[in-house]
Amino acid sequence: MGLSLITPLNGQTFTSCSYYDPPTFKWSAEDGFKGFEVQLSTDQSFNSIPVKVKCKGTLTEIVMKSSKWKKTLLMPGVSGGTVYWRVVGTREDRTTEPSELRSLITEAVQSAGSPSMSSTSKNDLPALSWQTSCNKKFKVWFGNDNSFTKKKTLTFNVADPTEDAFTRELTASQWRAVRKLVGDASGSTIYWKVESWDGLNRRAQTEVMNFVLTD
Repeated sequence: MGLSLITPLNGQTFTSCSYYDPPTFKWSAEDGFKGFEVQLSTDQSFNSIPVKVKCKGTLTEIVMKSSKWKKTLLMPGVSGGTVYWRVVGTREDRTTEPSELRSLITEAVQSAGSPSMSSTSKNDLPALSWQTSCNKKFKVWFGNDNSFTKKKTLTFNVADPTEDAFTRELTASQWRAVRKLVGDASGSTIYWKVESWDGLNRRAQTEVMNFVLTD
């Protein structure tokens, strides 16, 4: 074949963090091509091609623009899946030739990892912490029961979702509002969970957790 794909590797996996650092698509080509187009689809037959990226001149690599890469990552749906890609070359005589087929895997959105609170004492300001899992926005829910009949929500944003760890100490007013859900009574159980959104605006949430308010 006149075209040979180089990167990404076949079956390479991409998380939502790759939205902030799109991959380079690279291939080699014989002489005689005057242009190339990278095509991506969830259909191995390429009857539908949602993403097409034309290359300038005879360049044999491109860094995917974030807008195109976002569309690619979203193609299989919020649960992630397989995307197929190929390069189609156009020769001087205007005939076209496709490369072999490769696949890449997009991962599903991940919830915040290992959420924890540094303290559950009324007299200490707790720090919330978790692994960002490539998410950029978080909403923490606190409730008087696991259905969050009475609730207090706190929203946090991170400047760099690719940094793994997030930690934030609650202010005195925030912690007071959380304790108010159970009348500030020691021994009461407070329920909480973390809701999150990644750079593709896909939503995930942790399981409902709980802690006992102490003196």
